[in-house]
Amino acid sequence: MNGLAFRQKIMENAFLRKKSIPFVFYTGLVSQEMVNEAYDMEVQGFYQKAKSYEGVKDQLYSILIYWRQCLHPNKDIEGGKSGAVN
Repeated sequence: MNGLAFRQKIMENAFLRKKSIPFVFYTGLVSQEMVNEAYDMEVQGFYQKAKSYEGVKDQLYSILIYWRQCLHPNKDIEGGKSGAVN
């Protein structure tokens, strides 16, 4: 099963969809069709792997910073009640 098929399975399951599982494609193989299909399934990002170690490191760092700061249903907001699904 490739990443697109896996994402589709998650989207079909209401329990998993509510978990706000971050889904970012990180691949060496890229086509416009793949990017379009991924965003049609509401992914949070699509990255083509950088060619250098420093480039990969920078990409992964940017992704981690984004998810640390991003608000989503499973994150406690300003000490309020979390919308997490257990």
